[in-house]
Amino acid sequence: MQRPEASKFIVEPMNHRMGFYFAPHEKLYETQTKFQHLEIYESEMFGRLLRLDSVFQTSEGDEYLYHEPLAHVPGIAMNGPRKALVIGGGDGGAAEELL
Repeated sequence: MQRPEASKFIVEPMNHRMGFYFAPHEKLYETQTKFQHLEIYESEMFGRLLRLDSVFQTSEGDEYLYHEPLAHVPGIAMNGPRKALVIGGGDGGAAEELL
């Protein structure tokens, strides 16, 4: 496996002693919105991924790790609710799981 050059890595610190990095294939979009800095990348491992203010938010490849428990665990605890209110949920993942 060929390692990408260090300048192609995006590094996200978790604290002063650890963090994670990834080497995206391509930056698809970047803008400063009224509220935050938004970046969208294409990644071989995760598909498209979203960063807000330089913090990883979600990706096509791992969004289920967050959205499925968020929607299904309360649904099981409530014995199959017929209605739900999603507050926030800007990426639509929770609404998708509820549907």
